[in-house]
Amino acid sequence: MLPYAPTTDYALGGGLTAERLRLLKPTACLVHLGSGSVVDETEVLHLLQQGKLAGAAFDTFEFEPLTEKYP
Repeated sequence: MLPYAPTTDYALGGGLTAERLRLLKPTACLVHLGSGSVVDETEVLHLLQQGKLAGAAFDTFEFEPLTEKYP
């Protein structure tokens, strides 16, 4: 687990972008415990809805607190 900082953002090459998330196997489960800005949350939702990702668990989100409209 890495904290979000300019140095870790550089090390991760921009985080788990949509392009990187699409490389996961459909049987993969994503467990996200770091900074909310590291993972493309919208792409995770799309992959889950399309059956291209088996599951996802988030401890934190990019924008908090979540609203009732948040998927």
